[in-house]
Amino acid sequence: MKISTNGRIKLNTALRIAIACAGLAFGASASAAVTSSTTGRITSLVTLATGDFLISMDVDNTSCPSTENPKHYYLRAGQEAVTPEANTNIISAAMLGYSLGKKVTVWFDGATGYCFIGQLSVAD
Repeated sequence: MKISTNGRIKLNTALRIAIACAGLAFGASASAAVTSSTTGRITSLVTLATGDFLISMDVDNTSCPSTENPKHYYLRAGQEAVTPEANTNIISAAMLGYSLGKKVTVWFDGATGYCFIGQLSVAD
């Protein structure tokens, strides 16, 4: 960093490039996730051998790019900042909503065809 005679700070070229690269990297990672939500009743819950869950709903949200019919929303620990403990809590809430026939809202990442769930709430 150089200080000019008029008191303004001039950044050298390497520092400018580093700041620009950091800004691009942050912008790319921040725009990768496309969080959307949908509300409806759960029509099926499927447990996979991997420990993941598939949740199908009675609504077709176009923000989920999945080509499956009906669309499945995946619940997987490690995706959308879901911890193993949160995974258990989310599937418990999903089972409650399913068994009572209540509407649920899921927030999911619409950037992939898996539509990974990050949050779920039961209402009605």
